[in-house]
Amino acid sequence: MAWDTDVIEAVYTAPSGKKFTFQYDSKLTSETDLKTATFTFPERDGALVVPLGVGGRRFSFTCYYYGVNCRNDADSFEEGLKERGYGELQHPVYGTFKVVPTGTIGRSDDVVGGIGVSGITVTFSETIIEASVINSEVTSIDAINNAAEKFRKKSVLEFCKDIANSTIKGAIWVENLYKKTLSIATKTLSTIAKVEKEINNKFIIIESELWSSLDNFMNATEDVALHTVALMRLPAQTSINTMAKIDGYAEVINTIVNEYANNPFGIENAKNQWVCTRLVLESLVVGCAAGVAVDAGKNNFKSRNEAIEVANKLLDIYDQVVDYEEKNISQDYFIETGEGFASMRDLVSSSVSLIVNNSFSLPSRKTILLGRDRQIIELLYELYGDITRIDEFIIDNNLTYSDIEVIPMGREVAYYV
Repeated sequence: MAWDTDVIEAVYTAPSGKKFTFQYDSKLTSETDLKTATFTFPERDGALVVPLGVGGRRFSFTCYYYGVNCRNDADSFEEGLKERGYGELQHPVYGTFKVVPTGTIGRSDDVVGGIGVSGITVTFSETIIEASVINSEVTSIDAINNAAEKFRKKSVLEFCKDIANSTIKGAIWVENLYKKTLSIATKTLSTIAKVEKEINNKFIIIESELWSSLDNFMNATEDVALHTVALMRLPAQTSINTMAKIDGYAEVINTIVNEYANNPFGIENAKNQWVCTRLVLESLVVGCAAGVAVDAGKNNFKSRNEAIEVANKLLDIYDQVVDYEEKNISQDYFIETGEGFASMRDLVSSSVSLIVNNSFSLPSRKTILLGRDRQIIELLYELYGDITRIDEFIIDNNLTYSDIEVIPMGREVAYYV
């Protein structure tokens, strides 16, 4: 078939089975993530890139409805996009896919220059729907805590073994480096812990015990490791906003990784640096992952968008630590990841699974472009039916004092449905 005849209708079938046909911009696009692993080697230019398959495709549309019923048609389409579950997209060019609407639903109604035109922007993301995946047991908070306990046991044993193999000559160097690494971590984590009195009191006690153990570092390695794992996890258990929590942990991890970006001179020092940073970094990832997963299990996210953003940020900090460790391994200093690393990986995977699964029960974030000046009270009654969420609405949309009096035409505002 010729290119100009090989085009079919754009149709989205909602989880309920209702079908929606829509018009669209003439330029059609799709995106596909390629999964790869990259390895570099000392004294060798270039990199080894290993293909690991492909992710799902994403299709972004601006969908249009025309005519006297355009707003009603757009309203119905929006309701279909907000249905929970798995839909189907019949793409005009690329084929038919099982999809989930993701990101932010945008809505515009041109009531001046384009009478009878309603537009909706949305991204459809291809999803796996095999029964083995759909019907698999959803990760629970208990499973997350069990995974964290497994990490604690494995990582403590590895740390004690690694310290025992450190040279006597390097003992003081190792102790000082470990103290420096902990100082970087606790500087930010203590700020997070202070949000909750009970957590802060525990943090102060464990930190004190940790520093006491460090005074006899080489003979108290198990205590040092146990206190380290506990201290790195504790702040993530506070009731602080999840986004602020994960940003705090990301800041700590980024600071440590950048501080030790270059290996010190000498193989023994490189090994010791690896020992002193690995336990702290992996404990930070585990603590953060367990904390945000528990937040998800307690429904502490206000929208599906926020949950997915948290999951992506968690994967970002995990990837940063993995990249750091791979660079150390590539130096060929006879150092390698162990069971602690595997436990960290499994916990992050379980945490992301819990966050994503729980996100389906959350409202979506929706944006609208105001076609006229609006007073905040009457706008909230239109969007929510009451004004109980006025503070959240003001903060989420960064409204100024003048905006609170009258939100001007052309302003884009967000709310949750």
